[in-house]
Amino acid sequence: MSEEKWIEFEGSTVKVHILFGSNQGTCKSYSQILAKHCEKNNMIPTIESLDNFDVNLLHEDSLVIIVCSTYNGHPPDNATKFISWLTKPDLSSNSLSKVKFAIFGVGNSKWHTTFHRIPKLIHQRFIQLGADPIFELGLGDEDSDLETDFSAWKSVFFPVLFNQLNIIGNTKHSLKAPPVDVSYLEEDLEDSSELWPPFSSDFKKCNITAIKELQTPGSDRSTKHIEIQLAPGMSYETGDHLAVQPLNPKGLVSELAKRLGLNLKKKFVCQEKLRASNKFPQWSLTPITIERALTQYMDITSVPSRKLLRVLSIYAQDPSEGSQLASIAALDKEGNEKYNLLIATPQRNLLEILMAFPSVNPPFGELVLNLPPLKHRFYSISSSTKVSPSFVHCTVGIVKYTTPLGTQKEGLCSTYLASLSTGGSVNVLIKNNPVRLPDAVSSPVILIGAGTGLAPHRGYLLEKFHQFKMNPDQENGKIVLFFGCRTSKTDFLYNEEFSEMLANAPKFNFQLITAFSRENPKAYVQHKIWENRTLVWEMISQGAYISICGDAKNMAKEVTQTLQNIIQQEGHQSPENAKKTIEELLSTGKYLQDVWG
Repeated sequence: MSEEKWIEFEGSTVKVHILFGSNQGTCKSYSQILAKHCEKNNMIPTIESLDNFDVNLLHEDSLVIIVCSTYNGHPPDNATKFISWLTKPDLSSNSLSKVKFAIFGVGNSKWHTTFHRIPKLIHQRFIQLGADPIFELGLGDEDSDLETDFSAWKSVFFPVLFNQLNIIGNTKHSLKAPPVDVSYLEEDLEDSSELWPPFSSDFKKCNITAIKELQTPGSDRSTKHIEIQLAPGMSYETGDHLAVQPLNPKGLVSELAKRLGLNLKKKFVCQEKLRASNKFPQWSLTPITIERALTQYMDITSVPSRKLLRVLSIYAQDPSEGSQLASIAALDKEGNEKYNLLIATPQRNLLEILMAFPSVNPPFGELVLNLPPLKHRFYSISSSTKVSPSFVHCTVGIVKYTTPLGTQKEGLCSTYLASLSTGGSVNVLIKNNPVRLPDAVSSPVILIGAGTGLAPHRGYLLEKFHQFKMNPDQENGKIVLFFGCRTSKTDFLYNEEFSEMLANAPKFNFQLITAFSRENPKAYVQHKIWENRTLVWEMISQGAYISICGDAKNMAKEVTQTLQNIIQQEGHQSPENAKKTIEELLSTGKYLQDVWG
């Protein structure tokens, strides 16, 4: 057993609302960490999503801590109502005058044009409405070291908070809570159906009707075209996203259970914890097999956090292994270097760490409590609702790569989807895209994508081509697609469909401009955009919509800079004004970014 040190307050009854906005669970997890620290200091925290919080409480004396992320410039799903309320123009300037608050934003600098847009908006709006910021806005970067960013902010924030509240504390010691474990049931349960029911009622079980390889036989990569029949009651709009709930690989589940000495068919249940900061996940509060828990609910493929490593260090029977894990998990410069070198860079998962530290044997309950939930993955829908209203198409690049240590790794969800076959099933939900291209056929549009970034543009083009075929005499706004891939022979996705569209030009007002990075001359989409800068500027001047889909860190960043350069040169604008023009296109929905890390 190790000891933890913290400050306890004698007789403190400070209540604090801890609110989160999160699609993937990171902000919720950080909210629980903040709540745990509050509880250890005799404060009384409540945790709620921003949308579930009663905003009327903000008209009373309130202490509020918010942890929120941004998704392509938009609020998380469970923060949309809150943001809509917060941005109402009729709220008075003293609406939040009784509120003290602090905010930590979670973001990814790969999305450089919308980095931390929502946390910054909340912070600014709270101040405009009279709230009192206790501490500076914290900003964490997932593309760097989010856990360290959060820990550094938290370590300074709480002393400032305690000082603001005029609470005097005494340093005390307390033993860590007893080991956490689950209650195993007498009977075993066979629970190995082909596909368990969705883990959430929002997800629906849908049938796969077609799977096709899009790469040519000579390619060393794989891209799948997958068609899914929507369950009754489901619908989508062209440009929406499909969330897929993957399952962990059977082999990894079996090996992890073997290492932990677990019977996969054993049934267990957890008892709900009373503290806001230390609750078992909802799925574990009813009887479930270990197999289903490890396969469907627990993230066992991602790199474990330092928080989990600290938990594991407690259960090392060999003191030297415990000390080594604790030093790797330390939130200091030396710990950061060790964690990045030994865990993050080689992308070791939980099983690999447990195999490297054989004396570490945590109770299964600690993993249920501390492992993050298995997250769903989003894919841009590549079909048109007007062409196939009951079916969605996905264009999925199968991810395979080698870590710096030479270990072969695979993308969880893409590999899962590739393992399925026609006639199989998958759990999915439709995610509405709040910003989409116009329905009007007369609007000029510039589409930009590379590789599977073609997906939403294919859906849009299929829809416009369908409208053209239904009424070929109707005037169509010009559509230009800039598409990049490696070669014209191996990975020119959906080339035959575009050939049909081009065959109907110029009546169908469509132009395709390609960039091949493995052919001579080598080119990427940003190079082709610059080569055609006169055309691009002419379309922008005519009010064209611009839509980009693909890699956020490189392609999207380069394309945005190229567009800014075009506006500067062709539009005779200063660098500052050209940048403002890009920002205006973004804010007005004329420049749409559907990008990923």
